[in-house]
Amino acid sequence: MEPRKNLYYLVICLICCSNLVGAQNKEIDSLTAQLRLAKEDTNKVLLLNSLASKLRRSSPDQVIIYAFESIVLADSLSFDRGLAGAYNSLGGGYWSRGDLDSALHYYNTSFQLNDSLGNFKGAAGTLSNMAIIYQNRSDYPMAIDFYSRALEIMRANELESYTAITTNNLGIVFEKLGNYPEALKSYNEAIEVAERLGMTNLLGPAWINVGNIYKYTDEPEKEIEAKEKALAIGRSADDKYVKALALNNLGIAYQNRNQFEKSLDYYQKALAINEEVGRKRSITSNLINIGALNRELREYGTSLTFLRRSLAMAENMGHQRSITNAMYQLGLTLKEYQNCGAAIARFEQGFNLASKNEELESVQDISKALYECYLESGDYAKAVYYQTAYMNAKDSLLSEKNIKELAKVQAQYEFQNQIASKQRIIEALETKEEVANLKVGILAISAVLVLVIGFLIARMLLMRKERKKKEIEALGQFKESMTGMIAHDLKNPLNAILSNSDPDSPIRETVNQMSEMINDMMLVHKFETAEVQLNKRQTNLTELIDESISRVASLLEKKSIKIVKEMSQDLQVSIDPTIISRVLVNLLTNAIKYSSADSQIILRVVWSTGQNLKVSVHDYGIGITPEQLDTIFKPYSQLDPRKSGEIASTGLGLTFCKLAIEAHGSEIHVDSTPGEGTVFSFELPSIRSADREITEVFESTFTMGVQNEDERKIQSIMEELKEFQLHNAYKIERRLNELGLDNQDFKNVLLDAAYSGDRDRYDSLLDGLKESETTVP
Repeated sequence: MEPRKNLYYLVICLICCSNLVGAQNKEIDSLTAQLRLAKEDTNKVLLLNSLASKLRRSSPDQVIIYAFESIVLADSLSFDRGLAGAYNSLGGGYWSRGDLDSALHYYNTSFQLNDSLGNFKGAAGTLSNMAIIYQNRSDYPMAIDFYSRALEIMRANELESYTAITTNNLGIVFEKLGNYPEALKSYNEAIEVAERLGMTNLLGPAWINVGNIYKYTDEPEKEIEAKEKALAIGRSADDKYVKALALNNLGIAYQNRNQFEKSLDYYQKALAINEEVGRKRSITSNLINIGALNRELREYGTSLTFLRRSLAMAENMGHQRSITNAMYQLGLTLKEYQNCGAAIARFEQGFNLASKNEELESVQDISKALYECYLESGDYAKAVYYQTAYMNAKDSLLSEKNIKELAKVQAQYEFQNQIASKQRIIEALETKEEVANLKVGILAISAVLVLVIGFLIARMLLMRKERKKKEIEALGQFKESMTGMIAHDLKNPLNAILSNSDPDSPIRETVNQMSEMINDMMLVHKFETAEVQLNKRQTNLTELIDESISRVASLLEKKSIKIVKEMSQDLQVSIDPTIISRVLVNLLTNAIKYSSADSQIILRVVWSTGQNLKVSVHDYGIGITPEQLDTIFKPYSQLDPRKSGEIASTGLGLTFCKLAIEAHGSEIHVDSTPGEGTVFSFELPSIRSADREITEVFESTFTMGVQNEDERKIQSIMEELKEFQLHNAYKIERRLNELGLDNQDFKNVLLDAAYSGDRDRYDSLLDGLKESETTVP
């Protein structure tokens, strides 16, 4: 993306969606004075709408206040025309604030009202505004569709000024798509009408657009000539907006030619005019351009000053797109001036904002910058993440759906133009024979265009599918070859180093870490390709935990971290001990990474529902933000390594944990509060000895030779208990509660079997009680 170009487009779109040039401060003051004296009638609605229109660029928050006030009043008066205008103003207010979803919603409401009232001018205007929003979002098929709908209304109702403005905007879409002949055709059509109607506010921007086409077609002198013409128009009409816009674009043109002194002069003149009239969005654009220019001159301090001013002004306005651009440019300067480490925070802020607002071009550029920075710093996991984001954004700009719709909409637009042209000729013809021939011609054009649409769609989709297929195959082969290379080329040398190194050597510890990382990569690959076969067996979980803690002892010692165990002894589980041991090691390593020195980690094992044991690892470290919680289990995701004590990682540890626990039929959960710590937890199936439990319960509950009161109570409903179905375990619990047992141990054991659905154990417990009855003398 060319930031200056995008800012320029945004400004052009804003001026072209307006009916008139923004009024002077005296006009706003006059309207405000009238509003104070106005009665609660339709005139006040119109005054509120006029003020909202005049203030849209300079004070979007005030626009929203006036628009809501107008909506309430117009609704109470059943003044539908005023209500449609108020919703249009409300859409403009949210647009200026950068809330494009809300803007589209209110513009659509305005369009529906105007359409039902037969207000063609209002309906066409709101359609054009919606088209510009889709254009800013790089949704070009939708933009062309809405522009075409707007033009159809405008031409049918001879709204020439509106037609000129919308045609100019449509040219911008064609320019974005690289269709320069079609763009130039649209601009020239707009200029022809604007000159005839004396529309200075459109004529200047349209000549600037023509200049940009010459820039892309390698006609530099014509570019300067066209933009100088725009400046002359602004000066002749004393139109400060057009003057500032032309000066800013001339600054861009000369900067691209490395004529920096001349470029800076034009930028500063544009800034002075915009500051004089208080046009905040344009001021932000000028400040960004000056900051970027000073970066090229290696005047980094000056560059940072201007870019920080632009960011502060954008944040004050609350305009999301300007904030994103300012952060991106600020990141570029910090990257050149200091290093990637200083720039990453700004880049990531800009990336998050652009992603949230679906600004695909910004996402593409910022993710590319982040990829380069993380690649340079050696954080390959994040480099891969942002490289993927870059490719996705680039791909989304012309997705399969967009290609199909774009081909269709462009062909329809051309078809409508040709039909309209032929229809005008038909009306001027005098002989029936000529009319008949032209009608045949129109039918022929229709048939050809249908074939063209089909051909365009088929060709573009076929090319895209072929390209995608090749990319997927290449990526798959790359993944396989990389995994194999790591396994064969690294595993053996590492084992050789381990066997020949001193047990207490620091090298041995480093090699162990590398070996663990390689094992993670291999196991994740095996889980993803369903190659892992679990070797489940009865395992003492307590001993397995102790063994896992010993494997991270060196990391604990380095940071003086203590592990506190909260669990019973002799906990038996049915698991693959090798896999679960690696899960425990990974979770403990992760907890150590993000914990501060001299802290503690709690490893807790408690009984969960049924026969499951819940294992949790609780650290009191930096925590995980809500945004990061969605990505931590994805391959190659990793929190900031600078906060982890620089402990090496592939970003696959948690991915492995998730896959391993799911293979055991369970799920891994995470609960975290930034600044307070993180808890990872999962459940494992336990193995309990029913005979041992019966013995323990009976020994604690019943004294041999003495039939106590609790025993008699349970025996009194023995047959009823035997008849219960275990899926109605809650009925068993309710029945036992009704007995009012003094000792709850037997009841708890029995309910544990019922709720876990273990019929054999449930019946065994009841049978044991019957045997107790027969043996008591």
